[in-house]
Amino acid sequence: MNKLVVISLIVLTSIFSCKSKKESSSKSSIKSEVKKSESSVPIADTTYSENWPDESKEQQNRILKGVSDSLFFKIERTSCFGRCPTYNISVFKSGYVMYHGKRNVELIGFFESRVSQDDMDTILKKANQINFFKLNDRYDGNMTDVPSTIMLIQYDDNIKVVVDRVKGPQELKQFEMEMDNLLLKLDYKELQTY
Repeated sequence: MNKLVVISLIVLTSIFSCKSKKESSSKSSIKSEVKKSESSVPIADTTYSENWPDESKEQQNRILKGVSDSLFFKIERTSCFGRCPTYNISVFKSGYVMYHGKRNVELIGFFESRVSQDDMDTILKKANQINFFKLNDRYDGNMTDVPSTIMLIQYDDNIKVVVDRVKGPQELKQFEMEMDNLLLKLDYKELQTY
């Protein structure tokens, strides 16, 4: 009986030590790949893409290359049980625009475009007209199956996110529609995602 216990312990010990050696070698191979990519221009691949599940390959590469292009404005329309359009549009300070169409919209997938500085000034001007930075963070109620509109503006040291599900002020609803009109009419080109 004692021999059986000793043999079982030896077998278990050898199994676990092999497993930890495999884990250790796979971790070191990942580190070596990262070191290799540091010496050259990093390219987004499946190793990196899990960090950005909703981003395009180009945006991943822009981030990895250290391109300083922070988010300026974002509008997101969430889904419902019906046929609500579901998408998000991100506008970066450089004028780069990324559109991600998810459901019930004409463009499904990742697309890119550009806006002018005048368009960005218009976004900020209209936001200031409705005192966007002073709005409540959330407009909600006891309702189910109602889509939300989530808007974010980052300007200077200010960042504001407003979630409008129900009971948002009319000025906010009008601003959402104006942003849709401005950004949905852009000439989008499809991005290749991997």
